[in-house]
Amino acid sequence: MKKHQSIKKCPITNSENYFSYLDLGTMPLVNNLSSTKEESLNCDKFELKLNYFPSSKLTSLSQAVNPEILYSNYLYKSSISQPYIEHCKKMYFFCNDMLELSKGDKVLDIGGNDGTLLKTFLEINPDLDILNVDMSANLVKECIENNIPALNKKWGLEVSKSIPNKFKLITTTNCFQHTKDINDFVKGVKNSLNPTGLWCLEFPYWKNSLLTNQFDQVYHEHAYYYLISPLKLLFEKHNLQIINITSHDIHGGSLRVIISHKDTFPIPPSVDMFIKEEENILNESYYKKWAKNIKKQTLHMDFLSKKGIGTEDFYKAFTDVEVDKMKRIYDWFISDISEEDLNRQRKDFYLFFSEHDKRRGTDFISVFPELSEFYEECKNV
Repeated sequence: MKKHQSIKKCPITNSENYFSYLDLGTMPLVNNLSSTKEESLNCDKFELKLNYFPSSKLTSLSQAVNPEILYSNYLYKSSISQPYIEHCKKMYFFCNDMLELSKGDKVLDIGGNDGTLLKTFLEINPDLDILNVDMSANLVKECIENNIPALNKKWGLEVSKSIPNKFKLITTTNCFQHTKDINDFVKGVKNSLNPTGLWCLEFPYWKNSLLTNQFDQVYHEHAYYYLISPLKLLFEKHNLQIINITSHDIHGGSLRVIISHKDTFPIPPSVDMFIKEEENILNESYYKKWAKNIKKQTLHMDFLSKKGIGTEDFYKAFTDVEVDKMKRIYDWFISDISEEDLNRQRKDFYLFFSEHDKRRGTDFISVFPELSEFYEECKNV
């Protein structure tokens, strides 16, 4: 069995023009936990590097690890996350508002893990006809034991054709970015989606991850890092269309994208608005500056390693200086501060960052859009 494949061609445009912009070296697989220290030290490590394809604006890993290695016996279970369960409840009502799910309506969850999403849907609407398709044998076994119909398969066109049903709703949450063969995946969805059905796709939004420096989103399970721009191209290639986009806090900032067959629903202007916002910020220069900044943040770990301080020791405790700093911050939070002092600090905040932007050629609001309202308040003091 080949352990990995290189990704040197854009799966959307077939272009072989790309550049690499973040190289984190070789790393072990994060969810394949070892039983012993010796096993952990000697486990397989794989290249962890990002490539960018300008033709589609898609970011990918340079190598995709064989999914049999990643998912055959998967240790993470969706059911351990109460926030995800609450998220699934809200998703049901969101989808129901668009589709009016009725008795006997067929719902497919691709990469449904231990069946948490479908179980949550059934608790609200017990008359749905559901199915989970997942690569992990241990999770599919658990689904079946809990009366959630499930198939232990890698989703794609061939598996889709083996299922006679057409589904009114297909859900894919935090799974699509794990898939290397995205064209086969989308072909399967198109084949299994009924003519007026909807595909509800969720994934960590790469623009948000970039702007908030979430480089921990980069790991071997995430083969691709999605913006709306490449997804629109991909879906149009398969005669599908995006008809709705909403933002959600889960998984560090995700998008929920609703997809239908071509020409079955009107396309809202928000799709082009997302793309325009991406184009205004993200370009080759931005990616390379971002990667340079991330590498600076990781240098302290190299320094500690050279000093003989291992990662295990690094995480055992905070230093006295760090503890004192946290105590000062905590004391400040619980203290009574006059409005005058608050305004003075707001003014200092604005003066500092506006001067920083002038000197460094940066843009505080572009990097921290969620603080724009606060920034304006400080500016107007």
